Amino acid sequence: MHFKSRAEAQEAVERAIESGDLNELGKALHMLQDSYSHENTTWWKHMWTKEPDMYDSSSIRDQQMQQKIKEYMDKFLEKNPQYRKKK
Repeated sequence: MHFKSRAEAQEAVERAIESGDLNELGKALHMLQDSYSHENTTWWKHMWTKEPDMYDSSSIRDQQMQQKIKEYMDKFLEKNPQYRKKK
């Protein structure tokens, strides 16, 4: 399977948070975003259209994904304060 399951993506995000690796966090968050946008499509259908990757602010699924990403980013910054923007 080309895309990781949501559970696999969430595990990758948690590992990145624990390790403090910002690069790995970016990769894992992308995986997590894909787990939402690709949940009802197949890789061969996705080859012909980028529609699953387009964010739709009226979509409940996309709103849930956005909230989850924000929660993980906040958690990362809480655990790794060295990445917080200095005031």
